[in-house]
Amino acid sequence: MSFLTSIFKPEYLKQPAAWFHPRVLVGPGAYLTQSFQQQHNITAVINCAFQEDSPSWYRFNNPETYDCLYAIDGPNQDIMVWYPGFAASMRTFLRNTPGVVYVHCQAGMNRSAALALAYVCKNLGVNLEITLKSALRQRPCMLQNLAFKRQVCEFVNGGVPREESSRRLRIGFNTGNTGFSPSGAGDGPAGDLVSTGEPKTGVGSPTGGGGDALCHE
Repeated sequence: MSFLTSIFKPEYLKQPAAWFHPRVLVGPGAYLTQSFQQQHNITAVINCAFQEDSPSWYRFNNPETYDCLYAIDGPNQDIMVWYPGFAASMRTFLRNTPGVVYVHCQAGMNRSAALALAYVCKNLGVNLEITLKSALRQRPCMLQNLAFKRQVCEFVNGGVPREESSRRLRIGFNTGNTGFSPSGAGDGPAGDLVSTGEPKTGVGSPTGGGGDALCHE
């Protein structure tokens, strides 16, 4: 890498991917190389953005362990619209593959971080505040979208995902009739406890919820 390339490299490509759980790693799509996959024992991938944001080699070689959500990042979007599809894929991948699920979007900042945070705190028994602090220590550029951060906090502390909205968005994306573009979402129930085969160690604690102080920053 040249000196100039290093200087002009965006910040999200300078910071490491972040562990949200021993089996959930979150970062940008550009990090998904074959060496990165081998290094981190990645056996499934959830792309929270669009197909062009994920290296084609993985989805072509591993279509059964890859999902793309077509989620949109923006201050007026509700990231929880895409949660049911994310949760369904995460549940399947954790149960059916032995390794790490790599969750990414284009920059590994907002969509992937918000959905992964919601899932691990709601389903894997980790504490919201502790996990969020840990993620931001590892990858400080995460969750710049404060609307997503608030939505995740509300969901973890008692909200429900927008399953009907999610279903309508996926149908609209597949038929080209969404009312706005681009869009899309997954479909599926919002998450029961997944047995991951891993102890609840690393980031988080054995209790979910919490995080009010960080949620109101």
